[in-house]
Amino acid sequence: MMLESNKSTFDFEVYEASNADEAIDCVSENEFDIIIMDYKLPGKKGEIVTKEILELKKNARIIGLSNYDEEIYASEMLAAGALGYVLKNIDSQELVNAIQQVLDGKLYYSADIANRLISMKLQDVHKEKEEREKETLKKPAF
Repeated sequence: MMLESNKSTFDFEVYEASNADEAIDCVSENEFDIIIMDYKLPGKKGEIVTKEILELKKNARIIGLSNYDEEIYASEMLAAGALGYVLKNIDSQELVNAIQQVLDGKLYYSADIANRLISMKLQDVHKEKEEREKETLKKPAF
């Protein structure tokens, strides 16, 4: 419905798949400028389907879409090869922005997801720093 409300901005057709196998079949039989992949599809997680689609179509542009706002879900989709991740509660303008950014060859993440991913990365950096400091303290001084 969000996309349909922007028909004046883009000329597009929307295809829908009700499960993972249907999504893979649809992608294998058609050429798409962009694929919006739900994280939780009946049959398989979106990250698995994303990997399988990218095996079929190496240049596919995929945006993860989900109700799940935990950074682990976004991280899994991005690691699988998605070029963006947005939450289902976004407005239609943000979805259009995400599509445009990915079509332009850029990455796109909802602000909330981007902040969570940055926080997750900073936590990893702090843990690594603490481990290095502990190792330095363990080494004997000569």
